[in-house]
Amino acid sequence: MAGARARTQAELREVLSQWEKGLTLAPLTALQQDSVIDLAAQAEERPLPDLPAGEDAKGLAGRSDEEASPTRSRPGAGAAALLSPAADSIAAGNQAPAQKIENAQQFLAWFEGVEGQLELQQEQSFTAYVDILQKYSTRCSDLLAQIDTAVTHLKGLEEQYLSVSNKTNSLHDACEQLLQDQTNLANLAESITDRLSYFNELDKLSTRLSAPNLSVLSEQFVPLLSRLDECIAYMQKKQHYKDAPLYYAKFQQLQSRALNLVKLHVINTLRTATQNVQTQVQGVRAEPDASFTLFYGKFRLHAPRIKSLMAEIERRGSKNPEYASLLNECFDCYYSQRAALLTPSIKTAIVTAWKDHANSLPGFVRAACAHLMHVCSNEHQLYHHFFSSMNAGLDEMLESLCNILYDACRPHFINKKLGLDLLVDLCSLLKVETQENRGEEMHAFVSVAEQMLQDVQTRLVYVAQTHIASDLKGYQPTAQDLDYPEKIKSEEKFSEPETPTTGESSQYAGWFPVLPRSLLLMSKLYRCLDREVCKGLSQEIVSHCVHALSSASRVIAAKSGAMHGQLFLIKHLLLLREQIAPFDVDFETTEISLDFSTVREAVRSLFTKRDKMLSLGKDNAFLSFLSEGVPSIMEMHTDSRKELDSLLKITCQEFMKSTSRLMTAEINSFLVKVDALPPAAKATLSQQPFATPEKLREIVVSSDNILRQETQTVVGALRVYLRNKDTEMILFRPVKTAVLETYQRLSALVAEHYHSEEDKAIISCPSQEQIALTLAAE
Repeated sequence: MAGARARTQAELREVLSQWEKGLTLAPLTALQQDSVIDLAAQAEERPLPDLPAGEDAKGLAGRSDEEASPTRSRPGAGAAALLSPAADSIAAGNQAPAQKIENAQQFLAWFEGVEGQLELQQEQSFTAYVDILQKYSTRCSDLLAQIDTAVTHLKGLEEQYLSVSNKTNSLHDACEQLLQDQTNLANLAESITDRLSYFNELDKLSTRLSAPNLSVLSEQFVPLLSRLDECIAYMQKKQHYKDAPLYYAKFQQLQSRALNLVKLHVINTLRTATQNVQTQVQGVRAEPDASFTLFYGKFRLHAPRIKSLMAEIERRGSKNPEYASLLNECFDCYYSQRAALLTPSIKTAIVTAWKDHANSLPGFVRAACAHLMHVCSNEHQLYHHFFSSMNAGLDEMLESLCNILYDACRPHFINKKLGLDLLVDLCSLLKVETQENRGEEMHAFVSVAEQMLQDVQTRLVYVAQTHIASDLKGYQPTAQDLDYPEKIKSEEKFSEPETPTTGESSQYAGWFPVLPRSLLLMSKLYRCLDREVCKGLSQEIVSHCVHALSSASRVIAAKSGAMHGQLFLIKHLLLLREQIAPFDVDFETTEISLDFSTVREAVRSLFTKRDKMLSLGKDNAFLSFLSEGVPSIMEMHTDSRKELDSLLKITCQEFMKSTSRLMTAEINSFLVKVDALPPAAKATLSQQPFATPEKLREIVVSSDNILRQETQTVVGALRVYLRNKDTEMILFRPVKTAVLETYQRLSALVAEHYHSEEDKAIISCPSQEQIALTLAAE
């Protein structure tokens, strides 16, 4: 028993440890665990029950009923119920035996009965618990049966729900399908109605176009055209529909009728306006201003009604060739009517302008150009009153009107009597007109004005070449032209202008006539000609001017001396270089020519090798002629500015060199003789007949006199010709340096070969400071 109890307690602890470790699905709380431990401690010591044995069954039955209602029992009641039968069994075992035990057999029998009762009493609680469990099992089985029944009913309900739901969904789907079919049928009916509407429009549009009161200016006409366009586009796109090609052709016929109505209205309106203006202009032919007002007032009255219609035609013209064709016909009619109306007026205005400016061709051109510019401006404004988009035909029409002026001016431009100044004025006038009127509305006038300008420039180039040939290249100077420096002195004294026939002013006083003529010609051409054309002429002018100045310089040098010829050339070359500096022209030209010298040699070789003309080798004479007889291309670059600078540099160098030699001629002659002596003779230079102190003294005195005279002459000539102190100093400084170097050589020679103070005193060679003072004083 004790072992069983110990085993029971060990199992209890093990179960409790498992509960504590959380290995069960329903772990006990701390209070429940404490209750179990307390019960286990009390169960170890079983006190005998106080109740009588007769009440055990009743108590057990009562406890069984309480255990059968677990919902009404308190916590811990089940454990007390399990322990109470054990206590009762102990109490029952203590009862005394029914008869007296006399022997061991009886005692054993009694003890066996007691022991059996104890075992029964010990198992009674478990039996009761088993009965309770069986009742619970029975009730659970009943509950499971009820649950199975409920589940069966629920499954039946679910099946019924699914059946009803499926039927409902089927009904819903069927309704949706019916609605969809209804919508599709409605859409199909609507689509068929929309498609048939284009076919049904044929009769409606035909009736509207056949109405006698239909006007192209009415508000219903433009929507009619739009509906026609929609129907034609639809029929063209749906050619696979039944009778679509037939309806397409009929709609096109209706469109042609509608567009023909528009064309007839526009053409009749323009023609009527033109006829009314022409009729009224004939009555006021003597008043060009009034007739000019009529040309635009009558047309502008009809413009608003036509422009709205033309705007629709222009908008559709880019997509539909029928509208584009109608628009072109309206343009052509407009241009033809305007040209027919304006041509006589322009011709009359040009004739009137010629009568008013018969003696002034530039005045005539200016007046005619002003009239045509006014016409072009007004025509563009009138055009925009009728049409919204630009058309190239307008410029063509205006250009044909401007060509009337071109045809009237061209005979005057090619007239041989036109002088250079008149052509220059015409060029300036036309250049101003073409450059200041670059707007869109003046495009036609500018095009014709540029043609006129090109004709005038061509004539100007020809006249300029004539002037170059006669006034520059072929100029023959008179004796008065070459009378330098007297001409400059007289001009300084009398500062009177040249004769009017030369075209020169007093600002060119003292200039060689070729120079001002060249500059005037260049200035006139520079303003009127293009740069490339002006480049060649300017190069030619400068080249001929330099050549004429060089020729005149040689004549003046022969007549008045080399110094005057050099200063004349320096003066005019400096003036020419200064005056052409502002011209933005490249004076370099390239001339291309063919060199036929190789052809001559090839022909000569061909005739010398006649026997090899049929040779099959490399030395065939004919093949050699073809390869060697090709003329070569030669390029000749000419730069007049560089030629001018080169000639000026050479002339200045010659002037400096000749002037310095002239100032020190005797000293230079003496130094040359000394340099020609052998070394032995140089050692006794003071004993040479031409180099004695007395002779050298004569040379020094004579050279000093020459230096003073020539310095005065040179400085005076520089002042007369150059009239610029800076330029004079630039030219005279190298002369001064050369003179000082010559006297320095003489001083060095005297110091080297004349040792005695007496000889040096006799010679009295001037120092560098004295020579510098002499040159500076003058």
